Amino acid sequence: MSLNGEGSLAVANFYHERRLFNLAMYFNIENQTTYGRGNLEDGSGFALYGLPISYVIDKASRVRGYIIGAVEWNSDEAAALLRYYTTEA
Repeated sequence: MSLNGEGSLAVANFYHERRLFNLAMYFNIENQTTYGRGNLEDGSGFALYGLPISYVIDKASRVRGYIIGAVEWNSDEAAALLRYYTTEA
């Protein structure tokens, strides 16, 4: 998620600089994905408890967990976390 004044241009530049050619970009133009309060009754959307925030989403598009704050995604701990969620039934 990117919250900035540059919008889609900032995201496109980020992808290009990091050569993320096989990762789709998604844009929330109408701000319907996130909310800043407790869980919505229908379970939709992503709560923003702080920024930055990273979500772990399973193959059924369910939020399995989240991490508030900067994450060192190339660390052994992050790799273990992702392995856990990608191998869990």
